[in-house]
Amino acid sequence: MVLKIYTVGHGFVPPSIRAGGMGYHGISPLVSALYREMQIEAKVCTQRQAFEAAVAFARAEGLVPSPESSYAVKVVADEALACKEKNERKNILFVMNGNSNLDVATFKEFFEGAVEDQQFAEEQVQAALERLPNVGTS
Repeated sequence: MVLKIYTVGHGFVPPSIRAGGMGYHGISPLVSALYREMQIEAKVCTQRQAFEAAVAFARAEGLVPSPESSYAVKVVADEALACKEKNERKNILFVMNGNSNLDVATFKEFFEGAVEDQQFAEEQVQAALERLPNVGTS
C-alpha cells in the first residue's frame, strides 16, 4: 500500500498566524486519502473569523478551543448554520484539542485587537508546488 499526502513542501513558509500548530506543510495520509476520495472537503477562513467563532463557542459551551481548533469550530458553525437555513439534518463531527489554557495570552491579544488577518499569496503556493520533486503517481 502506497501512502500519499498532499504537501506544498518544506520550502514553503506560510504567513505567521497565532495557530502555530497549523504550520505543518503537509496533510496526514489518512486525511489526504479522505480528501482524494471526496469524503471531506477543505475550507478556508481567516484567523479573526476563527477566533470570533472560538469566543462564541466558549460562551455557549464553556470550553475554550485552542487557536488551531478554532478553525474547525468556525467551519462547523458555518456548516450548522447552512443546515439550519436549508432545513437539513446532518451529523457534524470535528476534533477539538484541550490545551487552550496555554493560549490565554493569544485570546487576550485577540480581544485587544492585536490579531490581524494575514494575506496568503497564491503565487507563493504555486512556486512551492513547482519546486516539489516528482516522486511518481502510483
